[in-house]
Amino acid sequence: MNNPGCKGEPWFRRASIFESTCGALFAYLKQWIEHELDCQSDEVDPELVSTSLRELVARAAEQVDPDTSWPSAECVPFEEWELAIDRLQIEVLPDEDWRLEELFLDADPEKVREIKAFHGIEEDYFVQVAPDSDDIQFDDLLNELHHLTSEARGQ
Repeated sequence: MNNPGCKGEPWFRRASIFESTCGALFAYLKQWIEHELDCQSDEVDPELVSTSLRELVARAAEQVDPDTSWPSAECVPFEEWELAIDRLQIEVLPDEDWRLEELFLDADPEKVREIKAFHGIEEDYFVQVAPDSDDIQFDDLLNELHHLTSEARGQ
């Protein structure tokens, strides 16, 4: 994601804290869509079954790759949604380095540096904390988030 104030510059350095949060959100999205699909297949009143998350995922996937056939909101097989969400996750998270944190906790520091260097993981990737932001930066980020989610909702 780019810094709203600086075209083309990322607004944060890659860090486990950010990427694991994003990964958790994608995992939650899969679970919620699976729940929607379960409700739909359990003969629940169709008026009570939401497809809103599936609609958002379908629109986001279409924006990422308009040439691919993505599932429609009425599509039932969870595997199709899982593939679509995995594809979106790859757009946001180029890898899953954040899942490796436990491997480095008690390992020999020299060995850890070698492995991180081999995989292109920055030295402080697992220990960075979220930066403080002032009110202006917060407002800019909130506006950017609103803009992104408005686009996803087709507004």
